[in-house]
Amino acid sequence: MVKLTSARQARLYGPLSTRDMVENWNSFLYLVGTILLAAGMLLLLPSFEMRSWSLWIVLVGFAVIVVVNLHDLHAHLAGIDYDFTLLSMDTQWWMFELAVPTVHAMGSILLCIATFLLIRVNAGSYDQSEVNFKLTQAFRLVISGSALWLLGSIHNAF
Repeated sequence: MVKLTSARQARLYGPLSTRDMVENWNSFLYLVGTILLAAGMLLLLPSFEMRSWSLWIVLVGFAVIVVVNLHDLHAHLAGIDYDFTLLSMDTQWWMFELAVPTVHAMGSILLCIATFLLIRVNAGSYDQSEVNFKLTQAFRLVISGSALWLLGSIHNAF
């Protein structure tokens, strides 16, 4: 997760009781998304075949993580009242507070698209001539989405 709930106590948006509740729900949703991802991936392992319902679980997990990361981006922008001129004063702030949730959200969106393509291929929605092309595109999206997640994690480590 981009930031822990304990590190979010300094946020300046919304009333204190609502802010704490929203941040706790944000952390809970990230945990649920991670559990859905792990369960969906685990269900794909035993038979090494793509089952549609396990791919749907993975897709929902990625979608939840996209929502959490977009909320983090909103929280960081609300912390400066959407005043982008403040970003020029501290380069580390925009590199870490804005880039990390943005990169994680973009990686999650690419992985959502790849998972949806795999669901469509598994359902037989494409002709045989299109299947190889769609699988190639899905695997390229998986690689690029994973690379963005890795970049966001490296940013977050700093």
